[in-house]
Amino acid sequence: MIEEFDAGAAFTTAFDQELNQYPPGTEFRASGRSSKAHPHGEDDGWWRNNGPPMVQAWIDWRTRNPGWTTWVSPDGTLGIELELNVTIDHELIKLFIDNVMATGDGNGRPIVVDKKSGGMDPYWMFQLGLYKVALETVWPDVQVFGGAYWMARKGELSGIVPLDSFTPKLVGTY
Repeated sequence: MIEEFDAGAAFTTAFDQELNQYPPGTEFRASGRSSKAHPHGEDDGWWRNNGPPMVQAWIDWRTRNPGWTTWVSPDGTLGIELELNVTIDHELIKLFIDNVMATGDGNGRPIVVDKKSGGMDPYWMFQLGLYKVALETVWPDVQVFGGAYWMARKGELSGIVPLDSFTPKLVGTY
């Protein structure tokens, strides 16, 4: 049950598994600016302290929004960390979509969602547009209705933006 899910333990396990993929002694560069509270920036300690609340915020948001379900592709693939290898305008692109959410009845009205853990709001929608074009290229009968960013530090979804202006030709140009 999601109510019994321990976000802190899950984050710690995933974080440690990721770090353990690297040889002992590997140096990592912390992101974020140094501050009085965090003189080393967003280092290991910062993430261990702030990561679990971000995971819990996602769980809380999903619980409050039961109408948003995980989309399932026409071939049965779940829209979670959805890996696609797709040729768009003669360019082979490999991408991973964090989430595709169904917002309508019967798996309908798919919305692409990209999770952002950084402190700045994205200002360019190209990533969401690329995901839309990729999904519609792989599954031509699918129409993506928009995209949004999940802002982990705020615990909220950005506004849903229409992605109709993104075409294979536009994406291929970039």
